[in-house]
Amino acid sequence: MNSEKENDQENKSIGNILFLNPIIYGSTYVITQSITQIIPSFLYMTLRFLIGFIALFIIIIISFKKHSMKEANNNMKTQVKLAFMAGILFFITNASQTIGLKFTSPSNAGFITSLNIIFIPIILGVCYKQKQPLNVWFGVFLALIGIFILSFFDLESINVGDLLVLICAGCFSIYVIFINQNKEKIQLMRFNLYQMGFISVFSLLASFFTENWNEITESVIPALKSLNLILILIYIGFIATALTFLFQVLGQKHITPAKTAIILSLEPVFATLFGFLAGVETFSSIKILGFLCIFTGILIAKLQIKRNQGKIDESKPQINTKIQ
Repeated sequence: MNSEKENDQENKSIGNILFLNPIIYGSTYVITQSITQIIPSFLYMTLRFLIGFIALFIIIIISFKKHSMKEANNNMKTQVKLAFMAGILFFITNASQTIGLKFTSPSNAGFITSLNIIFIPIILGVCYKQKQPLNVWFGVFLALIGIFILSFFDLESINVGDLLVLICAGCFSIYVIFINQNKEKIQLMRFNLYQMGFISVFSLLASFFTENWNEITESVIPALKSLNLILILIYIGFIATALTFLFQVLGQKHITPAKTAIILSLEPVFATLFGFLAGVETFSSIKILGFLCIFTGILIAKLQIKRNQGKIDESKPQINTKIQ
């Protein structure tokens, strides 16, 4: 009996590591907004996911035994194929959010991005004919009111950044559904390694064709010699991309999916907090009302999903279903 209590306590302690993720993710909004003033968006994404790729590769080499490596190699073709398709979806997701942050605030981006939680049941209802309960639609309605308040309350100046982040949330919803449909085939570490590799390649190609490489050569590359900038990129690539994935996998093995969902819902709260501490956020009663509508709508939708499990099976750990 005592051993069971000790095991439960140990599981809770290990699961608490997941609380680090919304804090770390929340910090990336204001960092991305500021760093893309120096480094063009697609080149920034290239560096971020390349660092994440290298970090995860080192972790795999250290942690995997030889027989595990052989087993993983046997299924490499499937992992590469899935990672390629997921990489396209995640590239679009991350690109729309990264570019969107140039035009909107970290708090708006955080709350609007979190709308993927209620987009998922909408997509399942439309594309898979899965009926959604009334509470989900009530959550959707509240969230839409919140978006209107945040982005369109002043009809003379529609925020392009908010629209891009909304695209990010929608595309990420499709990404989550894709991952869940193929989760039985996915080998976590290898899949994410290949996915990060593909995203860095896609980002580099996008940078090559859309960004001014003369300017990059003259100003950006010399700026990369700055120790502060290097440390920020290491934080974004290693801690906020590779390490948070490991935290999520480890944490979700020891706490329920419902608790995981609530913990990760704190991301937009921390995005707002870090934006405020960095001095880039200004708040009004109208903006706070918009945040409350979105956050309440998300919680209502999540609580309903918990009681009515559908196409997405929450009885098993989710696979990297958070924007990194």
